[in-house]
Amino acid sequence: MASPAEEAAAEVDGEGGGLPPSAAAAAAAEAFQQAVLQQMRRELRQHEQAAQERLRQLDERLRALEERVGASSASGEHAQEPVAERLSKLEAAVATALHTMFPRVEALLSQLERDSVRAGRACDGEDVADPAPAPAPAPAPAPPAVAVRDPAAQLLGRQLLEAMQDRKTERVRELLDAGADPNFRRDDGWTPLMMGARYNRNQALLLLLERGADPRARDCHGNCALHLAVCEERTGETVRLLVGGGADPNCADHSGQTPLHFAARWGSAPAARALLAAGARVDAVDIHGRTPRHIAWTQEVRRLFDGEQP
Repeated sequence: MASPAEEAAAEVDGEGGGLPPSAAAAAAAEAFQQAVLQQMRRELRQHEQAAQERLRQLDERLRALEERVGASSASGEHAQEPVAERLSKLEAAVATALHTMFPRVEALLSQLERDSVRAGRACDGEDVADPAPAPAPAPAPAPPAVAVRDPAAQLLGRQLLEAMQDRKTERVRELLDAGADPNFRRDDGWTPLMMGARYNRNQALLLLLERGADPRARDCHGNCALHLAVCEERTGETVRLLVGGGADPNCADHSGQTPLHFAARWGSAPAARALLAAGARVDAVDIHGRTPRHIAWTQEVRRLFDGEQP
């Protein structure tokens, strides 16, 4: 199978054979960036699907155990302790699986990102050497340790996460009215607000914020809801909604990257524009010394960082 660079070169050779050398080089670099980004999206999607399937399987087992715990409690049996102990072990297994899987995704993303950034900076005539590393920022607080919780609260929380993902605003309202915690945490630290931000469920997000959801909560990687919102952002509305609800536009994850870094990585000009309007810093650096401008791969986002109006 051809690499992204080879595919990009073949495409340029086939379509731009009559270009001057400098223009052909620029076109090849731009095509390379596009090919790398497509590969990055494909592989990240595969990892995400694998993670979701693993979580689905574990969630089914968790629910079965929760039902047994509830049944034992309702009937007055004394077998609740062993089941609760197994439930705790299974929840710990979920957390371990997530902590193992997501660093692999981050490593893949970082490698593909470095290749894309070098190509883009070479296209602009910049020095392709990586910038000097910056001092590591203070780590974000870790999410609370997993503990055995009330089975009914667990069930409501999981249903609330599912409703946020499935764009069921009325179902979200019903669950909140039934006592679901708007700040319920999944084993990787994700809250319903993060789930809604990831899929731009703006109406449901507004409802959660009205019910006390914390827009500054962090997951196990230090991401806040704003980091997740920019991945699929198309208009900037989700970013504006979260910032209006109290989200910090300059919150940094464990690698020092802010939501503006994520907007640059994903090539989302609407998200970048909304973050800049909210006071996001263009000179923020991650633990490798990279600003959002360093990892921006589209000309539209770069022009925003350079103070130009696209």
